[in-house]
Amino acid sequence: MRAYPFSIMIRCVFVSAGVWLLMQMSVGFANPDSMATAESEFEQWLKRQDRDQISLYYRIAEDLRCPTCTGLSVLQSDAPFSQQIKRRLRELVDEGQNEDEIRYFFSDRYGIWIFRQPPKHGAHLLIWLIPLMFMVFGLWGGWHLIRSSDPSSHSPRSWASNLESEVAKIQCLHTDHSSSTHDEEKMT
Repeated sequence: MRAYPFSIMIRCVFVSAGVWLLMQMSVGFANPDSMATAESEFEQWLKRQDRDQISLYYRIAEDLRCPTCTGLSVLQSDAPFSQQIKRRLRELVDEGQNEDEIRYFFSDRYGIWIFRQPPKHGAHLLIWLIPLMFMVFGLWGGWHLIRSSDPSSHSPRSWASNLESEVAKIQCLHTDHSSSTHDEEKMT
């Protein structure tokens, strides 16, 4: 077993302690009071609101996309950026703004991508209608294809007669080709 010098062991201890401290700070354990303050602030805010305002808050927070998380709403995320958005949403609800005004504020500030579902009006209506149109045209095309096909062409007798006619065409072509090559040989 190899013996390490004392200075290398001390450096490893300090590096390990530094990494541990950074991990604790990034997870949020370094200052648990800040998390408790945010939770108690939200609970106090909930106590001051009526049901309509709380419903408005949850409805909009569920539709707002977390800018730093993938596939989560700001309501589901605890990221600092989501906390800021939720705080601003509470302020807008406190100011008495309605749902359209709040949605306009966030779309004006962050762009339309902030919403998890695109709006169902204007040019964005195409996003909702195009898949529906493909489905309708696909069903119509399939129905039209089934209705226009000749049911007699699916019988075994028609297949046999089609096969016989194809064989006759090939034999005719073969005899024409062999006679033309036979004539060419006579000419030479």
